Amino acid sequence: MKSKWRTTLIFSVTAALLSLCMLFTFRITITTYVSSNAQEIISGTEKVVRGAKAASDDNNRLYGEIIYLEDDFSKSSWATDHDWDISSNYLENHDKELNRIVKWAKRHAHRDKLTFASIGGSHYYLKLEKVDGQLLIIFADVSPEYRLISYISLVLWVVLFISLLVAGAVGLILGRYQERDSQKQKEFFENASHDLKTPLMVIQGYADGVASGLMPADRANQAILKETEKMTKLVNEILHLSRLESGALKLQKTSFSLQELLDNCLYHIDYPAQEKGIAIEQDIVDTMVVGDPQQLERALSNILDNSLRYAQSKITLQANPKEIIIANDGRLLTSDEGKHLFDRFYTGKGGLSGIGLALTQEIIRQHGWKIKAYNQDEQVVFYIKLK
Repeated sequence: MKSKWRTTLIFSVTAALLSLCMLFTFRITITTYVSSNAQEIISGTEKVVRGAKAASDDNNRLYGEIIYLEDDFSKSSWATDHDWDISSNYLENHDKELNRIVKWAKRHAHRDKLTFASIGGSHYYLKLEKVDGQLLIIFADVSPEYRLISYISLVLWVVLFISLLVAGAVGLILGRYQERDSQKQKEFFENASHDLKTPLMVIQGYADGVASGLMPADRANQAILKETEKMTKLVNEILHLSRLESGALKLQKTSFSLQELLDNCLYHIDYPAQEKGIAIEQDIVDTMVVGDPQQLERALSNILDNSLRYAQSKITLQANPKEIIIANDGRLLTSDEGKHLFDRFYTGKGGLSGIGLALTQEIIRQHGWKIKAYNQDEQVVFYIKLK
């Protein structure tokens, strides 16, 4: 099963279980409360009937209704705590309701036991008692409470359905991210293996040449040393990027001079630029910035190395408290390169790949800065926006 569907299923099932737990917890809690309240009402009514207390003792207390029965369960009369005038229409309807209760009690009720009954769409708690030789049914109508429970349950079911949709959507989105990350990780290892395999094959070739006497040792040593340096740099950049992304490597932020940082970066490319005949134009407004100078020097040096590799005649460096701009007059970026230039091991039109610019982007990002690359005025521009 693809990771995105697995994540969607996990989120949906989790949301469904949580919502069902909430629904059942609500129903159990509220029905327990209604049952307890009905039991108190019937118990209070029973005490009044037995003469243990007068109904006027507690004017705020609710009492149930009483149906007086003959021994053969034929209804003789009924009593209620209602204190308003009862219309004849109400009496007729209520009499039908009482008859339904009596019929139900005759078949299902037990003496001295509180029983729940659903009769004709209404809900009651009732108790069959015999007081002073008189058979009677004491009951409390809890239909309004159960209608409220049904309404709230319906709302919760709707919430459950919506939560399933939301959870499914969130799971699908996260699953896509997870699948994309897995694909990136796979590509990362494949590309890393390829980029490490190339220098190893070169080293093996030169070593075999020396061993068979087909190649001078001095020439082979130089080539092996060069390829070893490439491989060491690549491994160091991979480890550095991994430590940054995992949080194992923390930025050591301090306040420093922007001019001094850029001078250190330019120092490393000054001699190679002179050898290639590349002019370096500077327009730097010095300011104090807060960051990790060591990591920023590494990031900016990667951009300058990249610019030196492709520049035809000049590299331009501009800096001020708001931005750093590094431009070169080399080959312009293709649209695909503009989108993927900072991806790990991205191979551009020139055939070169690596992880240097991906490391640069991560360092810039962890400083809260932003970086992008684009073509402008026949130049390739690396633009860094400071905080």
